[in-house]
Amino acid sequence: MSDSPGTNRGGAAGFFLRNWLGVLLTILVLIFVVQNGLVTNSASVQVLFWTITMPNWLLLAIVFFLGWFVGWLFSRRGRRN
Repeated sequence: MSDSPGTNRGGAAGFFLRNWLGVLLTILVLIFVVQNGLVTNSASVQVLFWTITMPNWLLLAIVFFLGWFVGWLFSRRGRRN
């Protein structure tokens, strides 16, 4: 099998072409975090009997990364079978 020129892309261009949806969603989440972080100063989250107060942008970023991590774990689990 011979690859024609231009079909085997490496580097950043190949990464963005393979993962365009993830890149787009990440950009949209970052815009959402910045816009909502500038509107309000802080957010309070109650976890069991603790109340945690933090900047709104930090809370949104933590939720985003936790969601990304859980998705990564489930994608790894599916590849083992």
